[in-house]
Amino acid sequence: MNDKPITDQKLDELQALCEAATPGPWITHLVDDTTVVVPNGIDVCSTCLESEVERDDSYNIHYERMEADAAFIAGLNPQTALSLIKRVRELEGAVTSQNRAIAEFLDAETAWNNDEINEAEYVDTLSALKPAMYEARRILKGEQP
Repeated sequence: MNDKPITDQKLDELQALCEAATPGPWITHLVDDTTVVVPNGIDVCSTCLESEVERDDSYNIHYERMEADAAFIAGLNPQTALSLIKRVRELEGAVTSQNRAIAEFLDAETAWNNDEINEAEYVDTLSALKPAMYEARRILKGEQP
């Protein structure tokens, strides 16, 4: 497992790969579950190598793995991957917005506690932060606008 964070550069690379690939959705072939196709039946790829199709006893021990790989590839088609990339970017933006609002709140609270601003200025600052905080919370919860 790779524990390295996905950078903006990596997201850009993945997005470019998605945009260059055959558009989704993708499905596994009706008869051959190791082949990934678009709904009109055109092949996208296969996870089954001809040399690995059968052993001497006509049973392929790798076939279930090839079917699982094909199902994974079909499920993570470009359309789905682009949606995930979009969601990651939305969440990152929401976290940045929340962090900025929290910092502004803490600065205002410190200023108020140190008598650097009056109560009205403090309340105005908090009121101004509310829309950004509510929007970030909406995004983090996955709610639609």
